[in-house]
Amino acid sequence: MYFIGIVADCKDFEFIKKELIKKNNPIQLIQINKKTINNIKNIKFDSIVVCTQLDKLERQDIFNYIIKNCKYLIINSDLKLNNSIIKNDKIKTITYGLNQKATVTVSSITEDRVMACLQRNIEDINNNIIEVQEFIIEDHNITNKKIYSMLVVLIIQQLYNCKK
Repeated sequence: MYFIGIVADCKDFEFIKKELIKKNNPIQLIQINKKTINNIKNIKFDSIVVCTQLDKLERQDIFNYIIKNCKYLIINSDLKLNNSIIKNDKIKTITYGLNQKATVTVSSITEDRVMACLQRNIEDINNNIIEVQEFIIEDHNITNKKIYSMLVVLIIQQLYNCKK
């Protein structure tokens, strides 16, 4: 069982959880917010996903402690974040977003389909290389906000070999 902490608002967290948990994947998602941060400081997360601004957490010291022990840090690169959280060389950082420098970005969008692009090789949880490639994500009513959550789902599916 892999523990993945997600810093996101409730709507985004529920979307990600619904997409990943429905297939009996070997992951446990835990929402990290200002209400839960004090109770999860002793959990060893395999990955931390940052979908929203970190200033909402209030306890930055606990969050920094949690990050030190995780294997992956998955960050929305379109957010303006303090760069000090990604200075740890032991953590594999994966960025996602709509900008061209992100590790996982979007190359095209239609009403019911997103073409996501992995722009750099990444290692999955079993140390297998996932090579540069494009992925088609289909869904109805795609919105700009939903695209970010869809990219998070794609990254987690690839890293943890989850069923789609």
